[in-house]
Amino acid sequence: MFIVAYFTARGTPQAGLSATIRIRRVSTGALVITDAAMVDLGDGLYRYDFGGYDPTIAYALRCDGSADLPAEERYVFGANENFREDIQSAILADSTPFDGADIALILSDTDELQQNQGNWQTATGFSTFDPASEEVNIGAVKGLAVASVDDFKASVAALNQFVADVAKLTGNDVTLTGTVITIYADDGTTPWRTYDLVNGGRVRLT
Repeated sequence: MFIVAYFTARGTPQAGLSATIRIRRVSTGALVITDAAMVDLGDGLYRYDFGGYDPTIAYALRCDGSADLPAEERYVFGANENFREDIQSAILADSTPFDGADIALILSDTDELQQNQGNWQTATGFSTFDPASEEVNIGAVKGLAVASVDDFKASVAALNQFVADVAKLTGNDVTLTGTVITIYADDGTTPWRTYDLVNGGRVRLT
């Protein structure tokens, strides 16, 4: 594994430095690499080939650009990012082994799904939605809608008849005999409509 560090002096890349590297194991603090020389790549870049790198171990490193650099720019720090050792230890400590019972449960569910492909309503855990009953409910809703439309049409027809009656009242002969009002047709002799005045003068068609 190659490790690369970048050194500058007041922002300017510095070549020709005697850069070294230290690497420690994070879990113990033990030095794995002690002040090993780094290869100058140019443009302020320096490389170290960490041949003993183990990806399961967490490392921290410090690169030293030497005393030729200002103190605030002399050191570069870093670490690898996987920390597999800690992650694997936590998984092994907390996990429950995957045993034969788990496999059997998965297979039983799979078998049930395949066996019920032709009649999925009998499969445990699946919806028992019944299209037939839902169709009946839809039919009931449709019946209510038709009845409402019919009532509306009847109301419109009654309103139109009332308007026609009012038109007749404005131009045709009308007589009152007791509580009965008679409206005659255009010939003046044929009764067209009769109304009975009841309940305090309210008009009722007879």
